[in-house]
Amino acid sequence: MKKPDNHDSKRRAFLRGGAMLGAGATLVATAPGIAAPLTAEPEAEQKAEPEHKGYQLTAHVAAYYRNAAS
Repeated sequence: MKKPDNHDSKRRAFLRGGAMLGAGATLVATAPGIAAPLTAEPEAEQKAEPEHKGYQLTAHVAAYYRNAAS
């Protein structure tokens, strides 16, 4: 038994275009991470890691405390 040939090629093209648009958007969203050049900082210019990695009172934390107290 033969199936009727009544598909809508415009609808299929639209769905295929939507899939390509989604794939393109994904590529664009991930491209900056892929295309970014890897630059190695010299050891003298690397930022020193803080020895204490726990709670630290920084400027933005102090501003939060000032705003929360009012």
